[in-house]
Amino acid sequence: MNTQQRLSKELVQEKFTYDPDSGELRWRKSGKLAGTYGHTLGYINVGLNYKLYKAHRIIWLYVYDEWPEEDIDHVDRDRSNNRIANL
Repeated sequence: MNTQQRLSKELVQEKFTYDPDSGELRWRKSGKLAGTYGHTLGYINVGLNYKLYKAHRIIWLYVYDEWPEEDIDHVDRDRSNNRIANL
């Protein structure tokens, strides 16, 4: 099992809030948007526990209580559009 699979829904929901209508993942403590735009591939990357994760994968875990086993991507190909309906 890799480190990414060890993230739990409880940890993710403790650290973040997520708005499915806007697709925004925010730090629960500060209310600030979580992550930075990755210029190479265009995904939003989030640092958590000294590791980088793609925001859309954290969101999938937050909503569905499981780490995506396979690749997931954005229906509209806009990698910054993290609305759950777009993943």
